[in-house]
Amino acid sequence: MLEEIWEKYQKQIIITGITVTIVVMFFCILVGAGRNDSTDKMIGNNLTSSSSSIQSSSNSATPMASGQGKETHAQRLASSKIMVDVKGAVKSPGVYEVKSGMRIMDAIEIAGGMTKSADQRNINLAT
Repeated sequence: MLEEIWEKYQKQIIITGITVTIVVMFFCILVGAGRNDSTDKMIGNNLTSSSSSIQSSSNSATPMASGQGKETHAQRLASSKIMVDVKGAVKSPGVYEVKSGMRIMDAIEIAGGMTKSADQRNINLAT
C-alpha cells in the first residue's frame, strides 16, 4: 500500500519535503540572527554601564597628597587582564589572556585569525 502511494505521489512528497526543509532552515536563520543582535545589544549595554562606572569611580578617586605612584581604580581596570574563551572558526581555539579594552577582533587575532570557512557577517568585531 505504501509503495502504491509512493509511486503515485513521489514528486509531490519530494517537493513538499524540500519546501518544508527550506522553510525550517530560513526560520532558524532568522531566529539565530535575532539572538545575535540581542546578544550584541546586551554586551553593548554592559560595556556602557561598565565604562560609566569606571568614569564615576575615577571622578571620585582622590589623589594622594604625597603624589606617589598609587594607581586609581580606573587605571587598574584599564591595565587588568581578562581571560576569554575563543571558539568557532578560528585557527587555534582556546582560552587566552587579553587586556581590558581589547576588541573581539584582537582576541581572534591572538587565536590565529579566522579560518576560511568563518562567517564574518554575524560577528561584531568592534565589540
